[in-house]
Amino acid sequence: ARRSLLVSQPFLSARVQDQLSGRRLLPASIDEAGRIWAVDVGGSTPRVRVLSGEGSWARAPLSDFRGRLTAFRISVDGTRVAVVVARGKGQDSRGQLLLGRVVQRAEGLQVQAFRRIERTLADVRDVAWADASSLVVLGAQTGSVLEPTLVNINRTVTALSDSPAVDVTQVTAAPGLPVLVDTRGEGIWAESGSIWAPLVS
Repeated sequence: ARRSLLVSQPFLSARVQDQLSGRRLLPASIDEAGRIWAVDVGGSTPRVRVLSGEGSWARAPLSDFRGRLTAFRISVDGTRVAVVVARGKGQDSRGQLLLGRVVQRAEGLQVQAFRRIERTLADVRDVAWADASSLVVLGAQTGSVLEPTLVNINRTVTALSDSPAVDVTQVTAAPGLPVLVDTRGEGIWAESGSIWAPLVS
C-alpha cells in the first residue's frame, strides 16, 4: 500500500532494523554514503526523510518546490536529485524532469534550486541515474509512446537503444549495470548491447 518502508542490512543482520511510515511513499533511493532517501507524497506537500548511519530519520526540506512529485532519485554521490513533477490533472497530466541540488546546512540537509534540464520530452513518468552525469528517463516526445531515453545533465537527449516491444511502466539503472525496465504484464526486461530481452517473468 506504499505506507511502510522496511530497512535491513542483509550482510550484517537478517532482521528489519528500521521502519518509516507514510501516507504514500515513493520508491527509496540510496547514495554512496549509505544514506537512504524516502519521500512521502501523501500530504499536501512532499516530505523527504533521510536515514543516515546514525540510525535516525531526519528531515530534508524541499526549498521553493512546486508541483505534484511522482518520482525522486538521489544521485550516487548524494549531491543532486532527479525528480519527475506532474502538471495538469487526469488524462491531461504530463510529467517534467527536474534536477535539484542537495545542500548541507547547519540545521541539516536541504534540497533546492530545481531546474528543468530538457525540453524535448512532452511527458516524463520515471527516472533513474545511469551514472554521475546521465539519467535514464521513461518519457515520450509529442505523439510518441513512452520509452527509455538517455538524458545527460548538460541537456542532451539521445535514444537509449531500440525500444523494447512492451508497455514499459518503470525504469531503474546503476553505474556499470544494465538498464532494467518493469512492464505492464510482461515482467522485467534488461538492456544489454542495445538489445532488450526478458529477464524475469
